[in-house]
Amino acid sequence: MVNTSFFVLGIAFLAQTALCLDFAGDIGFGGGIGGPATHPDGVIHGDTLVVDNCDPNDLNSCGDGKCCVKEGMMYIPEAPGPKPAYRLSCRPMAMEGHFCMATKTTEMCPCVTGLTCKTTLGSFGHCHQ
Repeated sequence: MVNTSFFVLGIAFLAQTALCLDFAGDIGFGGGIGGPATHPDGVIHGDTLVVDNCDPNDLNSCGDGKCCVKEGMMYIPEAPGPKPAYRLSCRPMAMEGHFCMATKTTEMCPCVTGLTCKTTLGSFGHCHQ
């Protein structure tokens, strides 16, 4: 029997620390020698799941109001199929009151134009005018 309260607390902790938890399914895997493996969410290149073809070092690679992020992935031990270490995808820019980092990072989008990241603890803060 699985202790669901422990599971729920674990998920809440991961969401609060802005980590990406991915439960890989058992369909859509493939690839093989000479080609990238497929995944239900995109294509795997090396150790990265590419959901959107973007560049985390180019703020304009996703279009208006979005940026490209390279998120670290975590899996449950029983997750089948490939387990890429990173996920590359377009995410919305941080709006007023959203969590942000004062230093440039490829793991999360910066605040939208006109807002700044006011820190409260080291490099971590919230977007404000």
